[in-house]
Amino acid sequence: VPVDTCTASTNKSLPGSRVGSRRALDDSELETALANMTRAPSAIIPKLHLQDFESCTFPELFDDMRYDVDDDQQLYNFKLSKRIPEAVGEGVVEPVTELLDRANLKPADIKHWIVHSGGAAVIAGVTKNLGLPADALRHTVSVLRDYGNLSSASVLVSFERLLQEHAASGATLRAGDLAVMIGMGPGATIEVALGTFA
Repeated sequence: VPVDTCTASTNKSLPGSRVGSRRALDDSELETALANMTRAPSAIIPKLHLQDFESCTFPELFDDMRYDVDDDQQLYNFKLSKRIPEAVGEGVVEPVTELLDRANLKPADIKHWIVHSGGAAVIAGVTKNLGLPADALRHTVSVLRDYGNLSSASVLVSFERLLQEHAASGATLRAGDLAVMIGMGPGATIEVALGTFA
């Protein structure tokens, strides 16, 4: 079960920066997104077996995306600089490349990309820097459009969209299809997982 502390946070930007999501993070949005997930009972959904992981932290971005404790308000202040969307969009290449190299794979070998909806600039950067087809992050884009930035739990909502697409068509997922999941957060840290549908 993913847990995020949206209601324990305020979303304040650093001096000279802007908030990276189109609206403030809200637990109710995540709750709504999870409550609205549907499954077609008759659909056979292949299982995703995760086989490898990679993590990368960029200490030079520590002050650009972080939580500060506000003792007076008893909240965490999420701070995000203007550098983050571009930096994360570029930074994703390192952990993805390391992960795929270990399996002798290239981004073109990956059929399904399930990515944190960190904002339009992040999505564009990930797509461009990994050389992905324009529709590769369609589920991530739809989650951002429908709910905004759901924080790191958005990866699971994007994954659910992929499963829903398969349930509706019966043709999206095939045994042996490879998938990469990408999450990101303060640090700045990028987490990547490689899996195979069976």
